Amino acid sequence: MREESITRNTPFKHASVHLTDWHPYQPEWVDADLEARMQLAMDLCSLGHAIRKREKIKVRQPLASLLVAVAGEGLEQRKVAVKLIEPILQSELNVKAVEVIAGDSGVIAKSAKANFKVLGKRYGAQMQVVAKAIEGLSTAEITALEAGTTLSLSMESTGETFEVALGDIEVRTQVTSGLAVASAGSLTIALDVNLTPSLEREGLARELVNRIQNLRKDSGFEVTDVIAVQVEAGAGWDEAVTEYAEYIRAEVLARQLELVPKLNQGVVVELENITGRIHITRF
Repeated sequence: MREESITRNTPFKHASVHLTDWHPYQPEWVDADLEARMQLAMDLCSLGHAIRKREKIKVRQPLASLLVAVAGEGLEQRKVAVKLIEPILQSELNVKAVEVIAGDSGVIAKSAKANFKVLGKRYGAQMQVVAKAIEGLSTAEITALEAGTTLSLSMESTGETFEVALGDIEVRTQVTSGLAVASAGSLTIALDVNLTPSLEREGLARELVNRIQNLRKDSGFEVTDVIAVQVEAGAGWDEAVTEYAEYIRAEVLARQLELVPKLNQGVVVELENITGRIHITRF
């Protein structure tokens, strides 16, 4: 095993790294801020992947932006936290930009409706008054409920107060056109799922890289083998190959990458409704 050989090449006193105890836990080694940031990164990435799955957009397809909504106070603090994990979010979710926005900015707006099935039994004849109070909840208040907070609301007609929890309401989310939203607890994010021609070409280039890498493996090439790649022209991927030629060559370790008008050899490849031939050889 690689870790075993590395260990044996160091001043290691034990028989095997796998038979060695972990170092005892040291409280002073804990970085609570770092752990909180990484938890935030994991939670945001989980929501982002859920959106991609729902919208049927592959991770290899780049997207323009990820928006992280913050309701109420803490906007500047969240901006700092997200900035520190921005490279992780960009890489994991394949987005060009990450932005933190206020929950009441209008980009992502939440509204609440009373859960009549739950509250009707509790308030009976007062239900309409309760429902009206719930409809007046702000985005920040709704986000607080989603985070597990219980709110005390006032009935306009009587001045009486009543308690509301997340299970007492139905949350509706409205977003700017082209955005897809996901929420979990106090976190709400939106991905810009508009695919511009430029983004589509980059996504196609990434798909080509994936297929060529698979062809390398199927052909029995070594990881270090330099190759030459011929791609059939006119299939619909010409612009992507031309624009991202340097990227493709670097990723697949190709010395040559050329578009060939008519390619009779190689393998037929289908991706994103485009079918054409790709031929690879050792350079």
